[in-house]
Order: sequence, then C-alpha cells, then structure tokens
Amino acid sequence: MSQYYLMGSAIKAPTFYNERGVPNWSGMSETRFTSELKAELQRFIEIEGFQRGYEDECNDTVGLRIEFFHPEFMSGAAQITWEKHYHQGVAHAQLARCKAVVGG
Repeated sequence: MSQYYLMGSAIKAPTFYNERGVPNWSGMSETRFTSELKAELQRFIEIEGFQRGYEDECNDTVGLRIEFFHPEFMSGAAQITWEKHYHQGVAHAQLARCKAVVGG
C-alpha cells in the first residue's frame, strides 16, 4: 500500500494520503475544521487506526505506528481516539490468530 505521512502539530492535522486519495482534513489547521470534517476525521481514525493496529500485530511490530497525531492536536482527543482503535485492531488480530491456531 503506497502512502505518504507527515506528522502534524498542536494546531495542524498530519499530512496524509494513500491510494484512496487525500482526506479533506489532511494538513489542515484545526481552526478550519467544520463538524463535517471532524466526522470525516473520526471515521478515518476508526478505520485506519484499527487497520494499522491489526497489521502491526500480524507483522509483530505492535507500537510501531501508534503515534499518528500530535498529542496536543484537538486537545489530545484525536491521538487518544487513534490509540483506542489501534489497540482494538491489535486485540482483534490476536483473537483471530488464536482462533486460527485452535481451529475456531
């Protein structure tokens, strides 16, 4: 999967794109976020955070990509939510691996 990522700041979202395109919030100042952009960011975090956690567990690299947002961006809420979904992805991959080993 081809992607580009550059860490944001306390007031600016990270710059990100992949084969699905560039999210509308990529590289944007926090002050320009509308409720629609916040909802789009939330969906991104849920999907991408989970996926990265899942992949990191499968690749035995848990923790490698747990930081995505500056810890002060959006008062820390974006990174906290990212970590939550990342850990859910890790747990899901662990459960899937256990089921595969046991034959469940």
